[in-house]
Amino acid sequence: MCPNATFRTDLILYLNQNALTYLPSALFSLTNVTVLILSNNHLKVIPPAIGRLVNLKELSLGKNELQFLPSEVLALPQLNILNIHPNPL
Repeated sequence: MCPNATFRTDLILYLNQNALTYLPSALFSLTNVTVLILSNNHLKVIPPAIGRLVNLKELSLGKNELQFLPSEVLALPQLNILNIHPNPL
């Protein structure tokens, strides 16, 4: 064992192409998520609870049915990559 070793606890979730129409509330308790891929679903709404994912660095929402994004998405402090194309925004 390495007593001084540090381990990354990043969580990457690939939920693309699952025909999702909504996001379960339990998703927003996973605060160690750094990458969330939700493209190619049928999402119409991203709940404001997405703001709880404070470690999120990449969010892919392309090819859904989104008509707006909550302001909480743009307030995510670590977010570097945001893919929202194409959506009817």
